[in-house]
Amino acid sequence: MKLNPFAVMRKSPDGSGTLFDPSSNKALKLNVTGVILWEAVANGANEAEVTEMLLKKFPGLTPEQAKSDANYFIGQLEKKSLLQR
Repeated sequence: MKLNPFAVMRKSPDGSGTLFDPSSNKALKLNVTGVILWEAVANGANEAEVTEMLLKKFPGLTPEQAKSDANYFIGQLEKKSLLQR
């Protein structure tokens, strides 16, 4: 996965954050988990690693749901032109 080099993350004091791409004027509000996942992707995590992070953070989550959630999150980043697969 390749991050949009113009994307900027702004964290709020509560741990949530906003991703913004000034080149497209698109933004995405992230909850605390989204910020953790974004930081993981920014540090090179792939989809399988994002799925694994979700499973560790939410023990009651099934592997299928974690994979679906990871794909959804990454899909939202793609939709806002914040990353490319």
